[in-house]
Amino acid sequence: MTLARFLVAATDRQLLNVVPHIDRAEDMLQVGFHAELDSVADRFEVVLSQLPDDRIRAMLQSAHEQDRFIEAFTFMQFLSDKTLGRVADATAGMSDEVLTHMVESVHRENAWAELLPVAEVMSPPNWQRMFDLPVWDAEKLTALGRAAEALGRGDDLLELIVEAGKSLE
Repeated sequence: MTLARFLVAATDRQLLNVVPHIDRAEDMLQVGFHAELDSVADRFEVVLSQLPDDRIRAMLQSAHEQDRFIEAFTFMQFLSDKTLGRVADATAGMSDEVLTHMVESVHRENAWAELLPVAEVMSPPNWQRMFDLPVWDAEKLTALGRAAEALGRGDDLLELIVEAGKSLE
């Protein structure tokens, strides 16, 4: 809780100096979960753009273990495309179990709008890997397609969804 308040007052340099001393990925997530998002939105970019991929994966693993993917996706809206791409590809590099749980969580919470920006910036092989998971069914693909349409997310994304749906037939 204290570190969440620190996000507002700290300079970028101070923030980046503190992050290596936060040993547990769970603690990193908790800082984000307790931060006042409207006050510290830019701070997520500062931290995540500098985090090594293994720390990002550890945070994602922690989100999986705590069943808090949806909360973790809340941070993603504040990231630049470059940083979001790194996070998205780190996400796609997780185990099938973690990715399946993520898709199930998104479906359970109807949080497709939160997943779409992450999925859109994945590299093509990682995007395909996501859709090759056996978790996808017609209901999930329909929900994802509707969210993409509602958000005006481009024809390319819808085309990928349709292609993934064909593999279910």
